[in-house]
Amino acid sequence: MECEFTVELGEDDPTLAVPWRSPDGAMEYVDLREDLSRIDELSEVKEWPELGEFLRALNAGPFATAKCDAWLETLMDVDDEPYAAEMKCASYVDVFFVAPPLQFGGFAEHEAAAKGVVERIRGAEELRARAEIVVRRVYFGEGTQEPGLYWTVYVRGYGEGEETARGEWGKSLEMLAKLLASNSESTIVV
Repeated sequence: MECEFTVELGEDDPTLAVPWRSPDGAMEYVDLREDLSRIDELSEVKEWPELGEFLRALNAGPFATAKCDAWLETLMDVDDEPYAAEMKCASYVDVFFVAPPLQFGGFAEHEAAAKGVVERIRGAEELRARAEIVVRRVYFGEGTQEPGLYWTVYVRGYGEGEETARGEWGKSLEMLAKLLASNSESTIVV
């Protein structure tokens, strides 16, 4: 499985606020670590149960999750060409660390941890899939706005149709969950 690490810390790059609420108030941050059963209530998980297992593993480990989504698409870009696929199943999950040293760690700590995860993913099972870890800026607390860093974890599975693309995506999420959460002592070491 291919994986890459990128950084988006520029002035115009996306940021995250935790907790968050949509402008219309229809959606808001849910602390899934407090009650893992709430994962099953998420609309994304109802449509994409594989995403629910990934969220469960992350929130039981060194991470908390803030946002997620999954989708199917046939529009391919240059990064998709090596997979010679007709369709991809893709997702993202915004994750942040809940304990030191990465909870409020600086860029050097996050870079080292992300690069370590990328290397482990690249050395794992061969799948028709790719992942990307993007390090971005997060602000914690409604009033305090304590700065930190978070990761957006993108996963894309490829296939000739919905079933094969979703299958590769699901296997990739399962593998990533094991690498990120099950063995957090050795995968997230700075």
